[in-house]
Amino acid sequence: MAAPMVLGSFLMHLLLVTKNAAEANVLTLLNIKGVTV
Repeated sequence: MAAPMVLGSFLMHLLLVTKNAAEANVLTLLNIKGVTV
């Protein structure tokens, strides 16, 4: 079965999505602070 490979690729994809989302949230927070200040 290719389950381990599928799980590994899924975890890598999830990690990238989480990292991108975190970076987007930081940029959004910085933009909000920049606008409000």
